[in-house]
Amino acid sequence: MSAMEMFWKDVRFGFRTLRKSPGFTAIAVIVLALGIGANTAIFSVADAFLLKPVNLPDISHLVVMLEQPPGERYGAGVSPANFLDWTQQAKSFNGTTAWMWDAVNLTGIGLPEKVQGYRVDKNFFSLCGVEPYLGRTFLPQEDQPGADNVVVLSYALWQRRFGGDPGVIGNSIHLDGRALTVIGIMPKSFQFPLATDLWIPLAYTPKYWEKRNWRALFAMGRLAPGVSANSARSEINTIEARIGEAYPASAQGWHVLLTPIRLFAIGDDAHDYTLLLLAASGFVLLIVCANVANLQFVRGASRAKEVAIRAALGGSRWRIVRQLLTESVMIAVCGGLF
Repeated sequence: MSAMEMFWKDVRFGFRTLRKSPGFTAIAVIVLALGIGANTAIFSVADAFLLKPVNLPDISHLVVMLEQPPGERYGAGVSPANFLDWTQQAKSFNGTTAWMWDAVNLTGIGLPEKVQGYRVDKNFFSLCGVEPYLGRTFLPQEDQPGADNVVVLSYALWQRRFGGDPGVIGNSIHLDGRALTVIGIMPKSFQFPLATDLWIPLAYTPKYWEKRNWRALFAMGRLAPGVSANSARSEINTIEARIGEAYPASAQGWHVLLTPIRLFAIGDDAHDYTLLLLAASGFVLLIVCANVANLQFVRGASRAKEVAIRAALGGSRWRIVRQLLTESVMIAVCGGLF
């Protein structure tokens, strides 16, 4: 008899044996199904929160930088002038970008609508590493005042407002009464920094880039190869200390919080709670497995006479163990399927 024939023989015998004990089989399968189902749900949440909170390629090298006021635990925004100093002086990054949230009124096509947007600098999309679904993103010169009459739409807004018409590329829409040309549509999966409707250039005048007390920007950088987050944090805080000495009225005592984008997207509290929930669900699964194991031990004790007879008839120890193992695997598979 081949190994496959013996396997199917064990499966058929195991099925008949389990059918003779419907109460035990039902309880074991239901308990396993509940335990595995709960853990699968929690693991899915943990995967989304801890491993893939931002749908960007290579997020392990992306860090968000915020300025931290003296004596405070949490970070504030970044001033334009300080951001420029970081960009020009820091050697730990392959590139940096900045953005600022802005709600605008969309008019000119259909009913007026308040939409959520972000003003982003010229490096934003390239640093994120995401190509547009249609059209293009901003050119370097389009973040200059007077040349910033362009806009990139999110996939959701494109579908909701324009019915997914590719002809919207090259046409104008009105934001707060200002005509902007649609140059691109981002992929459906791209919703960074948060769920948003559109992106427009961060076209500040030189006067705004000189401000140090106005902290309205968020900054992000891509770590250079071989550079750790800790070393980048040390360098950027050294630069911040020099800024504080040069401009004590606006930057004295401030520090820079450098946070991996994964933690920035979910927050420290959500990260800790998710780990706690993950540990609790794992403990619940251990309890479920222990309960099913106890049921198996009780059932095994009631089958001592059966096992003795099979051994007396010439059944080897390995043959008996294999049959019992087959029944356990069948229960586990059924619980997993449910």
